[in-house]
Amino acid sequence: MGWRDTLEGLYKNRDWKAATEAERKAAVTDVIRVSSFGAAAVSVTPVPLADVVMAMPLQAAMVVAIGYVKGRDISRTESFRIARELSTVVGTHMLARQAFVALSRIIFPGMAGFLLAPWTFGVTWAMGRVAEMYFDDPDAPAEKLKAAFKDALDDAKKAFSKEAFLDFMKRAGKEAQDFAHAEKDTGAASTPPAPPPPDKSGPPPRVVEAEWEDVPPKPRGSP
Repeated sequence: MGWRDTLEGLYKNRDWKAATEAERKAAVTDVIRVSSFGAAAVSVTPVPLADVVMAMPLQAAMVVAIGYVKGRDISRTESFRIARELSTVVGTHMLARQAFVALSRIIFPGMAGFLLAPWTFGVTWAMGRVAEMYFDDPDAPAEKLKAAFKDALDDAKKAFSKEAFLDFMKRAGKEAQDFAHAEKDTGAASTPPAPPPPDKSGPPPRVVEAEWEDVPPKPRGSP
């Protein structure tokens, strides 16, 4: 079973038109949680900026799933367009970490992804909540979406744990990574969103930080 099967198993087994709002909310949360762990799994890939580019297919698939639950039949092409548009809302926070991601993967090859997994989880979780708001109110102003993103980052801290992530890696980590690689090979995720203008309204919100007890390895060449 592949990643698409895993994700579709969460929402394609019923007619959501007859579902209550609480049932739809619960289904969307399940989709966001699984998609966020999937994106975190991709961040383990020891390729510079892999989480920024290669997580996009999982985020786009998440948009399709959320749209389906919300009564919207979203095509693959449209899902990437929506994901990229929504990423401009959170782009300032993603771009703020790109240099660190690339540098840390050079200095600590193989380790940076595990350090960035909580952050990638948090950004994807927040993007999922923003997508949920988008489908509820397509005309929502950017400031409202930004506020929702910031609030969702705090919620993501409660949803992520090292134990849950490692368990996910054992069960479906490879599925997520293979899906992201396959989508990248087709060119679907080859173009990252354009950088938005700098956000000068204030300091960026705290993102989900890694608070694990693992001791980072020494840089290559160290005694």
